[in-house]
Amino acid sequence: MRLRNCCALVVGCWALAGPACQCTTPTPPGTDGGTGHDANQVNPCTPTAEVCDGLDNDCDEAVDEDFDFDTSDEHCGRCNHPCNRPRRPADCVDGECVGACDQGYYDINGGGDGDDEDGCEYGCRPTNSGVEICDHRDNDCNGVVDEGFDLSGSIQHCGGCNRPCAVLHATPVCTNGQCGYTTCDEGYADLLDTIPGCEYTCPVWPAVSELCNNTDDDCDGAIDNGDPEGGGTCGTDVGECEFGTVHCVFGGLVCQGGKGPAYEICDGLD
Repeated sequence: MRLRNCCALVVGCWALAGPACQCTTPTPPGTDGGTGHDANQVNPCTPTAEVCDGLDNDCDEAVDEDFDFDTSDEHCGRCNHPCNRPRRPADCVDGECVGACDQGYYDINGGGDGDDEDGCEYGCRPTNSGVEICDHRDNDCNGVVDEGFDLSGSIQHCGGCNRPCAVLHATPVCTNGQCGYTTCDEGYADLLDTIPGCEYTCPVWPAVSELCNNTDDDCDGAIDNGDPEGGGTCGTDVGECEFGTVHCVFGGLVCQGGKGPAYEICDGLD
C-alpha cells in the first residue's frame, strides 16, 4: 500500500486518511547528534579582517589574536590602550606602559598608566630644590602654589607669604589673615590701638588699686585718676568751723571745701 504525504494538511492525517497516511516531523539542524551544520543553516559570522575590539572579526573562534597585549605600544594590556602620550613617550612592558615625562613637564591630572590622553600637560621648572616654600611659586611642580601654608592662621605668613604677625610684648595670633594678640606679657598693657600689641610698661607690677602717690598703680596709663583715697571728711565742725573733704592733689591728700579756724575777733562767735 502506498503511503500518502498528507502532513501539510491542517487536520491530523489519521482523521483524513487513516493509517494510509504517514506523518513525519523534520529534525531541526543540530539536534540529530551531528555537527548541526547543513545546507539550509545560515552561518551568523561573516569573516572580516581582525581588529582589536574584543570581537572575533575573522570568524576563527579567536578574539584579537593578532595583537600582543604584552608588548604593543598601541594596545598595551588591552585594546586601544596606547602608551605614547603628548610629552610622555613610553614602551609597553608586560602589559604595562613604562615611560617618563619629558624634562620640564609633569602629569598632574592623573593617568600615569597611559589612560591620560593629554599625557604630561603641565610645564614647570622646580625651584628651591623642589621643596615647597611660601613664595607664590609652585616649587615642587605639583600644580599647587604654596600648599602646606595656612595664610589665614600662620604666625609667619599671616594674610600672605612672609608676613609675620609681630606684636609688642604679647602673644601673637593670626585669625582669618589678620594679626592680633591673645594676652599681654607680664608688666605690659595695651593702651594705644594704633600700635599692635602691648606697648605700655606698667610702673607697678603686679598692678594694684590706684593710690594717691603720683604713680600709675593700676597700669591704666593715668596717674592718681579717680581721686584715690579721697572722699572722706576732714577738719572740724566745732564753733564756726565746717568739715571739708579729702582729695588727692598732685600725689598728696588735701582737705578741701571746709572752714577752718580763724583769729578770734570780738563778734560773739567762736
